[in-house]
Amino acid sequence: MVFNRVICQFRPLVRHASQTSRDAIRKSVEERQKLMQLNNDIPVHLKGGFFDQVLMRTTALMCTTGVLLGLYTVGRLIRGKK
Repeated sequence: MVFNRVICQFRPLVRHASQTSRDAIRKSVEERQKLMQLNNDIPVHLKGGFFDQVLMRTTALMCTTGVLLGLYTVGRLIRGKK
């Protein structure tokens, strides 16, 4: 019974903290949307800054590597064993 009273005392604090984090996330999303909607001749996949550039280049490198390894494997399969 004592435990239930303790829980009931902290419940409003939990609600307040939850609401505060939701408001912060909502504000952050609105700021990001404004950034993405700016007309500054930067592609949308680079508007996020340095991290987006690193992510795009890493993805391009991985895709290129995958295609090259796939072509190499197909070439080895076509030639067969010597």
